Amino acid sequence: MATLLITDARLREITKNALQKRGLTLTGYSVAEMQGIANELCSSLCNAIRNVIPSFNSGAVRVIPPITTITDFYTVKISFPDEILQRKSLWVGGNGKYSGYTGSGLYDVVGLFSSGYTAKHQVYGYWVGHANDSYYGSRTHMDANPFISNVINSFIAEHPEVKINYPQEWGG
Repeated sequence: MATLLITDARLREITKNALQKRGLTLTGYSVAEMQGIANELCSSLCNAIRNVIPSFNSGAVRVIPPITTITDFYTVKISFPDEILQRKSLWVGGNGKYSGYTGSGLYDVVGLFSSGYTAKHQVYGYWVGHANDSYYGSRTHMDANPFISNVINSFIAEHPEVKINYPQEWGG
């Protein structure tokens, strides 16, 4: 599961109690505003992912309500469940020794598109569930695409007081 954390990181000199009395987080945003910021980021990320990976199921992405951490920060999680990030390998077909999938599959399709890759060799098989289950040869190279980092950087430019931690495979 990939998780993005949105954490406030300024105004440390104001005590937690003073903030709580005013209903604010350390950034000066209310908890509801932090939730709104997370929803806005989630929407931007899902749109960017769907532009690059049209089969991405953004309906399963969840924004978890803000919680306070042991360091008195408010943290909002955006959860990307494993089932929407994973992909199966190409299917070879048949019932014999060389039947089944060509590999163990892909753990994080967003990370793959973000980081890029170079394969040692090309494999062939059926892409089950896509384009009439046609027979394909796998790609052997994909350049890194900084689409997630671009969204995050744009978002940080609008909200510089908010810190965003995201998976290294996504450019974080």
